[in-house]
Amino acid sequence: MAKYDGITADYVRQVLEYNPKTGLLLWKKRSLEMFNGNWRVCNRWNGHFAGKPAGNLSLHRGYIEVRLEGHLYKAHILIWLIVTGQWPTDEIDHDDGHRANNIWTNLKEVTPKGQSQNVGVRKDSSSGVTGVSFSSTHKLWEAYVSVNKVRHHKWFKTKEEAIFWRAGMKGVLHEVHPEQVLRKAFSPTVREEISLNDL
Repeated sequence: MAKYDGITADYVRQVLEYNPKTGLLLWKKRSLEMFNGNWRVCNRWNGHFAGKPAGNLSLHRGYIEVRLEGHLYKAHILIWLIVTGQWPTDEIDHDDGHRANNIWTNLKEVTPKGQSQNVGVRKDSSSGVTGVSFSSTHKLWEAYVSVNKVRHHKWFKTKEEAIFWRAGMKGVLHEVHPEQVLRKAFSPTVREEISLNDL
């Protein structure tokens, strides 16, 4: 993937429209000047693309990718440029972990260390939550967080206690807000009943 290649915020805003509530990028209608005065090509392009979603979902990576000026860009990077006017200095993280969800409230700039903390749940997880597992030997829930190859852990009687402890520890040890951990761990109905004061 190209590292920005001289594409400017003005240019991206000229060719793409972003809806922060839906996360969609749409192709804007292009002027005749953009096609060197060739009205046939201009009309064909606008008829085929203008007003339609830009980019394609990369099945391998899970991101929406958009081709501009012969280079492939991740949609969330272009969105960051459209909204802020600047290329990101660090990485752009999808807060909910869904790489194709580009609503503005789901995007945030993080350091590579912060990005590495937003990992998904393993398929063999006994709890359905990263960093929490049930021990059939101890008949207890273990919550754990690792930092600098040191594993911090604690045992709990309930899965919920383990999740809350882990959320608090993630906030202390990593660049992750406890609410982000809880959002991934609980359904929307349960999350409404949870306050950060419960941590």
